[in-house]
Amino acid sequence: MKNTYLAITTHTEVNGKEYNFASVFKHTPSNNLWSQLHGIRNLSTVNVCETKKEAHEIVDFWNECFEKNGTYGIV
Repeated sequence: MKNTYLAITTHTEVNGKEYNFASVFKHTPSNNLWSQLHGIRNLSTVNVCETKKEAHEIVDFWNECFEKNGTYGIV
């Protein structure tokens, strides 16, 4: 079966300021999706993408937006 790629965002709060980070998550059909996502701390957004390229394009855009609005930071 074909792998699925997800564009995800996580967030955290430090001293009252929120920080966000987007990344690509590879999901293989043989693994339980809920159990894999449940283990990601502070998960806030999940978008299912048709291709790895699409997932990377979305993640790059989100991280650029986070940088522009001053909320970019790795959780």
